[in-house]
Amino acid sequence: MRIFQKIENLSRDEFHARLLWGMDQPWEPQRYQSDKWLMLDRPVSEILTQNDSNWNGPAVRNGLLAMLSWMLAIEIIGLSVLPLAATLLRRSPDRGAFSARLLGIVIVGWLVWIGASVGFWTASIWSTFIILAALAALSWGFWLSKPLSIRRSMLPSRASYLGGAAIYGGLFVLFLTFRALYPDFWQTYYGGEKPFELAYLRAVANSAEFPAYDPWYAGGFINYYYYGWHLVASVTKLSGVGVSMGFQLAAAMLAALVGLQCFAVTGLLARYGRRGWLVGAIPITGFLTAFLVLVAGNLDGVRQLAEHGTQAADRFDFWRSTRVVDFTINEFPYFSQIWADVHPHVINLPICVLLLTLLSHLVVHVRREIAGERPESVLQPLYLFTIALVLGTIFVTNSWDAPLAAGLTIGAYVYAGALRGGWNIATGLGAGLLVAIAALALFAPFYSHFYSVVDGVATTTEGSSVGQFMTHWGIFILIVVAVTISAALRNRLSRHGANSGMLTGAVCFAGGGTTALVLAVQESPPALVPFITTLLVATAFIVIGAVVARPTRLSPWLMALTIAFAAATGFLAPVRPAASLVAAIATVAVMFALRRWRHPQTFVPWALIAIACVTIAAVELLYVADDLRNSPWERMNSVFKFYLQAWMLFGIGAAVLLGRVIRGASSTSRSRSARFLTMGILGFALIAGIIYPVFGTPARLSQDMESSPLSLTLDGYSWMEGGSIQNATGDTISFGGDLAAIEWLNMNTSGTPVLLEAAIGPYRGNGSRISSATGLPAVLGWDRHQSQQRYEQGISHRMQDVEAIYNSTDPDAKLEALRRYDVRYVIVGDVERYWNS
Repeated sequence: MRIFQKIENLSRDEFHARLLWGMDQPWEPQRYQSDKWLMLDRPVSEILTQNDSNWNGPAVRNGLLAMLSWMLAIEIIGLSVLPLAATLLRRSPDRGAFSARLLGIVIVGWLVWIGASVGFWTASIWSTFIILAALAALSWGFWLSKPLSIRRSMLPSRASYLGGAAIYGGLFVLFLTFRALYPDFWQTYYGGEKPFELAYLRAVANSAEFPAYDPWYAGGFINYYYYGWHLVASVTKLSGVGVSMGFQLAAAMLAALVGLQCFAVTGLLARYGRRGWLVGAIPITGFLTAFLVLVAGNLDGVRQLAEHGTQAADRFDFWRSTRVVDFTINEFPYFSQIWADVHPHVINLPICVLLLTLLSHLVVHVRREIAGERPESVLQPLYLFTIALVLGTIFVTNSWDAPLAAGLTIGAYVYAGALRGGWNIATGLGAGLLVAIAALALFAPFYSHFYSVVDGVATTTEGSSVGQFMTHWGIFILIVVAVTISAALRNRLSRHGANSGMLTGAVCFAGGGTTALVLAVQESPPALVPFITTLLVATAFIVIGAVVARPTRLSPWLMALTIAFAAATGFLAPVRPAASLVAAIATVAVMFALRRWRHPQTFVPWALIAIACVTIAAVELLYVADDLRNSPWERMNSVFKFYLQAWMLFGIGAAVLLGRVIRGASSTSRSRSARFLTMGILGFALIAGIIYPVFGTPARLSQDMESSPLSLTLDGYSWMEGGSIQNATGDTISFGGDLAAIEWLNMNTSGTPVLLEAAIGPYRGNGSRISSATGLPAVLGWDRHQSQQRYEQGISHRMQDVEAIYNSTDPDAKLEALRRYDVRYVIVGDVERYWNS
């Protein structure tokens, strides 16, 4: 018999260090230590959580009340920062009224997140309310501190604010109606990634600290760009509607914010008068911008209309239009909105347009300052901080957007310095770099826990075919062609124009011939007919643009830049025809931009088109080497994410130019043929763009589950009541029991107990449905998505354990595996019963 004497009182941490040190060791032993440890520092069941996003009980249960509560929360957020927005965007026609709502979400979200990340406070409903109130007090206190004469002109006009509210409200109700017609959170074939997004949104909303726990890898934290879901969760907490209802409302909100920000950036780039944003071209151009960026589809709609004729309404394939380029995803914003995935790339779109708004204000402000208005430095700390905050938000909301966003920001500051002249270019470069560094610093806690599993950048093995490429980008290319032809027909041929056309054409042809000769020597000659055709078309367009823009009249440095673009067009023709065509568009855009580079409202639209074209050409040559590398689908995600960014830039730039052409066509013109030709091309482009929304929307909304209610509802789980599917062997899988389990867990659990359910993988079979609907951490969710976020060894090991627990007949082995993951609840529904069938 032995009797032990207690000689020391140990704290919890000391006890853990001495006796439970094994918990801190890697679950997947490796020869070399990994770069980042992606597990929580304590069991997931012990972390601090708070389920406080559903405090508004009536709105949680009633869609109409939820909509009103959400809209009220958005207006309160916008009003709280209205004086700040008006100060930052004082030179814009709407004076910040259109940007206040989104700017408020960005600021409140960051303040809540940074405090919760460093341990100053928790991400609770109370901290969110207090931060919003404090921000409102500071913003309006700043306004009150000004003299009465300044206060009267400082805020946006009532017409501007109400106009913004009408645009936002109209778009919000429209897209929310789409969600009420098709509310389902899952569908057998066309459900998308809503289970994934809902699981992560719930985890982020429930987490009191950051990084949030991973709901699909129990014990780990989210190693993903989760920040956009935090922004959505902040609005959800303020409105109190709960995550399920908040998801539906957020989908509509994001579409509405994109449309509203399109009007905001248009106000800065379109010419306007002294009476504000209702003057002249701004309403027309704002509508065109919102249409091209948010609503228009690609030319596949025209193809389907031609193929199906009078049966197009019944046979229209809304999905096909986003897969026209082989082995890629080529979504456009309208598809993303009716698809209604609240995914990082969708959340980031309005924030990217907000950044363009701030940058456009920066350069337009500098130009008006040079023109003699009262100088007010755009390098002031408040403006620098705001741009850095918005830029940093883009970085952590969707990291795919980071390179382009950073480049646009630095480029805008360099351009602003160039407008001032002299050494101000260096000052602008320094300011741009400072903003980019500050953007990273503001989100340092995020990067301290984030590990990227991609292997850098690689060269593509195949590019897009010209036909598929034109199907996706044809509408924008037609607009640029029409604008160029219109300018050519309005201007007389001069000696400088002829010299410019001959020079750029010769350079383009020489580039193409050089590449073709090199390839022929290497015994890999290009296909002759496509090569010659591409080179001729690209050269012809460059020559027309050069005749009008006359780059030979530019400075030697700017002329060299034009020649470089023309040469690149020729070089690409034999190897990447699609890249060559878009390089030709970029060359023309560069020539027009440099022609009047001292005028931002002319330079910026053309510059946006040029940047969009360079982005498109880049993914013809390079791709991000993710988990699809060395497969036919290697370009899939790169094309998907960078095409969306290019669509935004192309849409804004083309809409501004299109607005001016339409206004010019209604006035006296030197050439009637210019008006007819231009308006004919533009009319076709706009009609072609509306075909997809007209035919694709009802096709999408008709794909809900058969058990989905016929009446309007925002209940995304209502289809589960009586809903069922059949698996490949004919077994009926019913979901009524799953719905009952979801409701019981949501009402009777607290904290984050671990559950076990079928880990089927993405999209099919509705695996991981319980963790998605409750936010409770599962041993393993969609393994395909986890492989994009963490090390493969642990994922495969967990998949084997989950399958063994459900299939093994050894109770001891089952208990051992359940204890290993600290499982509290085991789900056994029809999905699990027929999993291996």
